Amino acid sequence: MHKTLIEMDPVTDRQFWSSVQRQRGLLRQRTTNRQTSWDRLTVDAVVTAVCNGTGATGSSSGSLIVLVDVDSLVDGERADSLCETDSGVPVPVSTARRMACEAGILPMVLNGAGVVLDEGRARRRTAERIPATI
Repeated sequence: MHKTLIEMDPVTDRQFWSSVQRQRGLLRQRTTNRQTSWDRLTVDAVVTAVCNGTGATGSSSGSLIVLVDVDSLVDGERADSLCETDSGVPVPVSTARRMACEAGILPMVLNGAGVVLDEGRARRRTAERIPATI
């Protein structure tokens, strides 16, 4: 047996495990032998995710949920900024802003208790062209 140790930053780690969890779920559905151990499924999921190059979203990277307040996203980090993964791992606002450039974004508005008040759509909006004035 071999043991592999991979050291990753928290954002990459979350994306990695999101992809592994998705692949493990897919493998579990396809497995007819219910005697397959959880560890064996995890190893197979890592190999499948790496060899196929597909992640949780079917693209080359996994999915990552980042909770960030709109003021921090627009204006940058402040003393009262909220920017973390759905599992509570802090993410620098600059990293969240960089990731948002290539992400499929699903905006959600929450109240103070964390209840969803409004859920947007997962599509990018193109900037409207403003006619030049002379």
